[in-house]
Amino acid sequence: NSNGTFSYTTTANQLGTVYAITADRWAVQSSQVQLTLGSTPQISGFSATFVSGTTWRLDGAVAAMYSGLSVSFGGLTSLMSRTATVAANGSFSLTFDLSTGESGTATAQFADGWGIQSNQAITYVG
Repeated sequence: NSNGTFSYTTTANQLGTVYAITADRWAVQSSQVQLTLGSTPQISGFSATFVSGTTWRLDGAVAAMYSGLSVSFGGLTSLMSRTATVAANGSFSLTFDLSTGESGTATAQFADGWGIQSNQAITYVG
């Protein structure tokens, strides 16, 4: 455009690096720019809160663009095969009961739409 800017929107069919160069009407080329698609998704603020008795709640957050995806939990027997769905604002939560005498490290992890695994978030429960 007259401001010297442009945009290009497309649907990616794989992850990788996108390169762009432009030229003006005199065929003078711009510098090459690059953007890498496929950064590692991150879980932040993962924490455990005691509710009562043997009941605990795990909370965390991811980028809102991951809403609708499932976060998988592990680390403790009580968390095996447990999941939570990421809300529209990127938060997730799971309320669960510990087995008698159980305590230790709880983990949370998810994969984005490309199958890239997030960091494994950890917190102590018990």
